[in-house]
Amino acid sequence: LLNTRNPLPVYRVDSSDPSQWDDKVYAPAEVIVKDFIEGRIPEMEPLERIDSGKDREEDCRKTMHCDICDRDFKGSVQFKNHQKSASHRKVSRAVLDKYHYEVVLTSFKEEDRNGAAKIIKNTFSVGLTDVFMKMDSLPCVVGTVVGKGKADSIARELSKQGIVVEMEKKILVKAENSLKAETG
Repeated sequence: LLNTRNPLPVYRVDSSDPSQWDDKVYAPAEVIVKDFIEGRIPEMEPLERIDSGKDREEDCRKTMHCDICDRDFKGSVQFKNHQKSASHRKVSRAVLDKYHYEVVLTSFKEEDRNGAAKIIKNTFSVGLTDVFMKMDSLPCVVGTVVGKGKADSIARELSKQGIVVEMEKKILVKAENSLKAETG
């Protein structure tokens, strides 16, 4: 599939100062070209080649698939570049924002049990009695939120109050007209 070729060497010249173009660019390039024409090896060293031979050929034969964007790529280089792209990041964020996250209470400051219960009650709109019952059997699910950004924000705010929570991502599966959550 891929032809092995031996490309010509590449040389670096300093073109950063246009006022010195003749001395820094034209003259060295002229010497290099003249040496090639006359069959000599130029004195100036070429840049190092970035050729990995068979490894690169094999990599280009691999097809990699991005499940999030539903696109195929030739080789790991293209795939990695895609993962860094703005379009992939945008789609990834949109996907993550559709997940539901269960908020699992793992610990709180026992000396401020009442304060922690009120914060949890107000954050998740649940009854205070339910919160106290759940606080007696840790870890426990205290609420569900939609979107990773919102889940992370709630976790940060609760941790400032000494309330430690973990987020469990739930994948939503469309079943007839209702949604049911499955652990994912």
